[in-house]
Amino acid sequence: MTKYNNDSIIYWLMYFLPLVIMIIAGGVGLLNYAYEIDENRLKKISTLGISMVEYKLNTALSDALNDLEFIGKMPSLLAVINDDDKDLIDRVNSDFINFSNSQKVYNQIRWIDETGREKVRVDYDINAATIVPEKELQNKINRYYVQNTLKLNKGEIYISPLDLNIENGVIEIPFNPMIRLGRVIYDKSGKKRGIVVLNYSADYLLNIIRNCTYASTSLANSYYSFLNQDGYFYVSPHSDEQWGFMLDKNTTFQNSYPQTWNNISANLSGQLHDRYGFWSYATINPIKLGAHANDEIKGNFDWKLVLHTPAESVTNIRQQHIKLISITVLILTIIGAIICYFIVLFINRSNIAENKSRQSQIKYTRLVESLPGVTFRCRLDKHWSMKFLSRKIEQLTGYPPDDFINNQVRSYASIIYKDDEEYVSHEVNKAIKLHQSWDIKYRISTRSGKIIWVNEIGCATYLNDSVKVHHLDGFILDYTKVKAINDQLLEVNKTKSDLLKKLEKEIEVRKITESKLQKSYDEIELRVEDRTRELKQARLDNERTATDLIQLMDATNSLIFSIDIDGCINDWNQAISDIMGYSKDDVIGHHLINEYITDDYKASFKSILDLALAGKGTTNYELPIYTQAGDMVSVLLNCDSRCDKFGNIIGVINVGQNITERKQTEALLMQSSKMASLGEMATGVAHELNQPLNIIRMASGNIMRRINKSSLDDKYLCNKLERIDEQTQRAASIIDHMRMFSRQPKHIKTRLDPGEIVHSVLGLIGEQLTLANIEIKLELAESCPLIEGEQIQIEQVLLNLLTNARDVLKPRQVGEDKRILIKVDAKDAGQVSIIVEDTGGGINENIIDRVFEPFFTTKEIGQGTGLGLSISYGIVREMGGSMSVLNTDLGTRFIVNFPVADKKE
Repeated sequence: MTKYNNDSIIYWLMYFLPLVIMIIAGGVGLLNYAYEIDENRLKKISTLGISMVEYKLNTALSDALNDLEFIGKMPSLLAVINDDDKDLIDRVNSDFINFSNSQKVYNQIRWIDETGREKVRVDYDINAATIVPEKELQNKINRYYVQNTLKLNKGEIYISPLDLNIENGVIEIPFNPMIRLGRVIYDKSGKKRGIVVLNYSADYLLNIIRNCTYASTSLANSYYSFLNQDGYFYVSPHSDEQWGFMLDKNTTFQNSYPQTWNNISANLSGQLHDRYGFWSYATINPIKLGAHANDEIKGNFDWKLVLHTPAESVTNIRQQHIKLISITVLILTIIGAIICYFIVLFINRSNIAENKSRQSQIKYTRLVESLPGVTFRCRLDKHWSMKFLSRKIEQLTGYPPDDFINNQVRSYASIIYKDDEEYVSHEVNKAIKLHQSWDIKYRISTRSGKIIWVNEIGCATYLNDSVKVHHLDGFILDYTKVKAINDQLLEVNKTKSDLLKKLEKEIEVRKITESKLQKSYDEIELRVEDRTRELKQARLDNERTATDLIQLMDATNSLIFSIDIDGCINDWNQAISDIMGYSKDDVIGHHLINEYITDDYKASFKSILDLALAGKGTTNYELPIYTQAGDMVSVLLNCDSRCDKFGNIIGVINVGQNITERKQTEALLMQSSKMASLGEMATGVAHELNQPLNIIRMASGNIMRRINKSSLDDKYLCNKLERIDEQTQRAASIIDHMRMFSRQPKHIKTRLDPGEIVHSVLGLIGEQLTLANIEIKLELAESCPLIEGEQIQIEQVLLNLLTNARDVLKPRQVGEDKRILIKVDAKDAGQVSIIVEDTGGGINENIIDRVFEPFFTTKEIGQGTGLGLSISYGIVREMGGSMSVLNTDLGTRFIVNFPVADKKE
């Protein structure tokens, strides 16, 4: 009996120990695999989080640098320093206060002269900008940022350190973080005329980080910190650690995490895992933003943005994995011990019937099948011939295990994806040669034709000489879902890379663009796209409640309102209430067109709403509306049908943007272009005035000679005085026309004769064309319908076309064909065409399609801005017309079409 028990124990250990080792090895491998997945997920999510905040901070700082450049080139400021006209100070104050109210992030905007005396100062507080009276302006020559800025050369920018604002030697309470941006301004002679300084409220930057900290739910208990170059906290999860360098407190990042700080301070960006937890960090430095290619930025910056996941959070995740896998290993060990016990019991009890042996085999098979994957044993040959294969293979591939045993129906090699066959063979043989296990991932084909990923872990069993392989044992897991997750994480990294490339492209565009107008267009387009995307998402989200929709509408900056099929308002968000002055309760149930739309736009707006009620939406419809206070606001609307859950149209939803500032900017740019054209006309107008002045001088001289000879009679005197009067009126007419052309348009449309407009423009520029030996040929229709528009704006279009033609023809030599044809044609019903054609050789066909783009010009640097044709195109389009260009045999032809005015008086 004793001998029997000892043999049983030996047999039991022979089966149990390898099984325990395999279970423990599998548990360790699974634990390491879980650790690896968690570590990779933590790295990728941390990288994405730190990149998003870094992008927002860099964008905000780039905008501030662009704003400083815009202020330094503000036309009103340049007019004051170039003309020494003190009366223009009020205009500078007005421009500064408008800029401050629009940006809302600058605590102060100042022009300080070269002696340190404040010339203009605008303070911003409690959502409103105020002008500081002249008697309260101060001399700031002793302030460090003034002294440092005055030392700069042309094109350089000074940026002060980020610190707390100090008033009268005391830190301002509550804390007011501040960055001061400054640059020198010069008059047209190149002399320094002081500096412009922006006090940038750094709370805007710090709130970006704080808001991201509070919204960071992707990583448990993670938080952001923001540090200066010495490791002091700007933003910390513990408020008492912040601003230590200002409050004489030695609360630095290095004191709390010395080894971590050594790594972070030595590198620009990266990740590390130490005993404090997981860290991701990046360096923020506006000097490296590249916002100004020709500017040297002065300042001391090396800010650190740090995202910290505490060690406790990482440890908690790992402890959960350890607990789960330990329980699994323990259960499998107990089951293995029991199985081994029964195996030994059946071996020793040779007299037990064959059916009991089969039952034991079934229990063992069930244990193997309970494992989360396919267990196999195969030969080392080109077919991977299977000696044993668990039934989980059928769940994985769709084929029963008997098909693979000894290659009865198919071999395992036949279902390995062809592109992976060489890889599998190479990796397995490499591991066997080194007497190591292998862990490989490859693809197989299932019975349904689907390609799936598997993870195979295995090892070889050798014969006694430890060289020849007896068989291969291993475990196959379905890796498809894990592979998909890894692919998604790679896609996230690719998306991040695309975002960074897009950011670089935007920065490059912003380097080239010198006008505020393009920036405004980009912002409006982005806002419209973002809002449209949010609205589409809101319509697709069936689980969002009505309360969430109302809160979203009230929180958005877009103007959102809707009407029912009778035209009465049934929804009205907070943004339009803020602009219009009418609350939601004031307008609900009231008729939109009858009560809130001006008479001039009632008919056209009703047609837009009727189209939407018919299922045809309208985009980019401009509509002027008046607020409760009587102010006019320009709105860009998108109108679309509003349907119930059955698809029936029940009203119209309107989404708009306030484009009043954009319209004002367009008007300002148009006036600037017109004044540039007026400057070019100055020479020609001087010649136009010389003729009547010469006639007046001659007439007055004749009168003086008659007086000296005492032969002056009344008839002769009246004749000469009448001639002098005629020439005086002619000169006054020319000057009045120039004065009228230079004024801001009042946007009053009148009925106009195209022929008279052509003659009026030639009165301004005709002398210049004559002096340049350019022939003017007119073909004006004898009976031409009237058009409706603003005369000054149409003159501006024609003046731009004639100026461009003059610049092309002027360099040509004497004897060459230098001719401009101006033709007024009314052949097409319903429209009048004004054609300007030159013999200047034409425009390159590769670029002719781009001539109407803003800032595109074929002239040499300094000879044009590239805005003339773009502004002209916009003027014609706003009047309901069209403008096109084509090459002729001799030059270029511009065709401007205007609709015929309504025949009703």
